Amino acid sequence: MKFVRLAVLVGVCLVPACNKPAAPVATPTSAAKPATGTASTAPAAPNAGSPSDEAAARDAGHEFLTALKAGRATAATLTSEFRALVAAGSGAPDWASQHWLDEFKGDAVASQLYLPLGDGVLVAATPIAGADPKPTTYCKILRTPGASKYAVAWLHTSPSRPPVELSTDTAAKFAGVAFVDTVLTKQTRLAESLIAPAAAKKLAPPLDDEDAKLGYNRGILTIKLNGFREAFTSATFGPAVKAGANLTVSGELTGPGSERRKFVVTVAPGGSGWFVEDFRHE
Repeated sequence: MKFVRLAVLVGVCLVPACNKPAAPVATPTSAAKPATGTASTAPAAPNAGSPSDEAAARDAGHEFLTALKAGRATAATLTSEFRALVAAGSGAPDWASQHWLDEFKGDAVASQLYLPLGDGVLVAATPIAGADPKPTTYCKILRTPGASKYAVAWLHTSPSRPPVELSTDTAAKFAGVAFVDTVLTKQTRLAESLIAPAAAKKLAPPLDDEDAKLGYNRGILTIKLNGFREAFTSATFGPAVKAGANLTVSGELTGPGSERRKFVVTVAPGGSGWFVEDFRHE
């Protein structure tokens, strides 16, 4: 499978190839179609397009999520890199990525929050609430200046609640939150793509020529990720803390029983975005 390094940041893309993903943060709006303004506290995106491009990305986000929840989204809306990641290991990538998208069909979206994220817009969408809090679906929509088309560079649904506040340090926080979410939902390829290359190599040193091409040993790294997840199925997140150029995302792993385990994930800027440098239990 082609491994795509997602930088939830300044414009790299990706998404998983297994079960349904997930994530938090949304401000309620009264209608199914959200307000067009982004959060006033959101930082300027490094590669921000014009206001009209951003508005188009927001409209595209609403259009895509509406189609996604209705079961009408097509794999053609995914970037080629993202599609390759989703369909990793499949002999029929188009079918695999479409089947993966179909798994997101479900409750209509009640509210959406838009935040600049690198060369696109991060959309956090919460379904219409029932008796229990609903998970939030996150997607990154790439801006396409001067065109009506759009591309989806990231998509996952979070198993964690309540939503995380992402209006500040959006890219850094989202890298940490998305990493925890994808580890908990066993979307290993997505989680891998969020780990800094040097960190992955240190955690799982290459053992042969194939590993050397990848930069690490995938089997060993998977064991490390499984060890972090253990039997936990969701997480609660505390305030993110800056430490020099890095940022730490911490909280507690929870479910399905009463046991809890504190965790810390450190993310750092690198190359095209923010990547996980370290993850551990406390």
